[in-house]
Amino acid sequence: MLKGMDLTVKKGWKFVILEGDCLNVIKALNGDLEAISWEAESYVRAARQLISKCDSVVFYWIPRGINEMAHYVCRFGLLNSFCNYESTDTSPSSVVSTSSIEWRRVFLYP
Repeated sequence: MLKGMDLTVKKGWKFVILEGDCLNVIKALNGDLEAISWEAESYVRAARQLISKCDSVVFYWIPRGINEMAHYVCRFGLLNSFCNYESTDTSPSSVVSTSSIEWRRVFLYP
């Protein structure tokens, strides 16, 4: 999620939805820092500090079974160099937008 927030800030996205399959991390990002171990706390705190640079950030938990296809798509993209965010201004295909307010949906998985 820290990479997702970092990408959000670098791209200047103001309205984002980040999804992940680790319930404890999502709970911590939504304010319940007791949900995570001390090893993960610094990453969550760093991600939460970046929230202030956006107008709206939403963290959603997605069960791994539902999330499995996103893992495969991302891995395929990484293996085929489709996810090179640094060299292009084109948003990845997982990014969606609406007509009145632009929202970015960022899918980043290990």
